Amino acid sequence: MLFHRLRNKLPIVLIILLSPIIVVLNILLVLIMFLDPRARKFDKQEARAILSEELEKVRKLGYAKLRKLFIEQKQIKNFEITATSGVDYQVEIQGWWDGEPDKDILISGGIDNGGLSAYVPLSDSFIMRRDGSLAENQ
Repeated sequence: MLFHRLRNKLPIVLIILLSPIIVVLNILLVLIMFLDPRARKFDKQEARAILSEELEKVRKLGYAKLRKLFIEQKQIKNFEITATSGVDYQVEIQGWWDGEPDKDILISGGIDNGGLSAYVPLSDSFIMRRDGSLAENQ
């Protein structure tokens, strides 16, 4: 009888027992990330220049190619690039409809160096219209 009662409450008991351990592990993870040398090497100007260059390459593909890659094939471009400074950056570029289907495509890119910047990556975006023109930034 006692075993049956405990068995039904076991998930709750485990959560209560494991919660402090999870909190401590999260605190340790954040401390380790603060000590990570990559956290100090995130050069926003360098990262912004790299992201702008990569988004320009995507922009040159045109509406039809963007639609095929990002909308129809649902691709997300993820890659790593080493800057001239020697810092490794992770870049992610993705796209989706900006509002109604078969109209404008929103392309968004983000960049981080794997340190703390991974939690708040630098980002930029553009909107391409069906005629290949870019929507004005608002």
